[in-house]
Amino acid sequence: MTENKTLLKTILNYLPKSVWNFELGHGSFITLDLGKKIKRKEPDGCIGETGEIHLWIYLCDWALTQNNNLIVSSESDRETIPAVFKKLCSLQLLNIQNNTTDTLNIIFDNNYILSLKANTDLYEKKDDMLITFIDGKTPIAYSPEKGFYIEE
Repeated sequence: MTENKTLLKTILNYLPKSVWNFELGHGSFITLDLGKKIKRKEPDGCIGETGEIHLWIYLCDWALTQNNNLIVSSESDRETIPAVFKKLCSLQLLNIQNNTTDTLNIIFDNNYILSLKANTDLYEKKDDMLITFIDGKTPIAYSPEKGFYIEE
């Protein structure tokens, strides 16, 4: 458990950071880029940009609320989600909380909360819900079974 808290603290030490990319990926996967922009070489040889902090959310259900009102979720229409996400660029990511092993809350300013919930009907407890890349260093992942851990 100590490693779990230490790894979460490692992430939190970089916050708050402004979001400049909030994007829907394959299925209900989400990526967020925060902080300064860093150039990276893509597998196809093209040069792309990633954030100083890059979050990859996948293999879970998620819901975005503001003031406890649902704005959009992983079950929302795929045309609706990107339009909502586009409006969220420039929010500050303030905190990440894991109150239970099956739920992570990503806290933004303006009372936005992105809640990640394990879906054990579709995925296993060992499956990652979140991977955090910081400055291109070793990624820190989170799964309900392992908590926060170093992704090898």
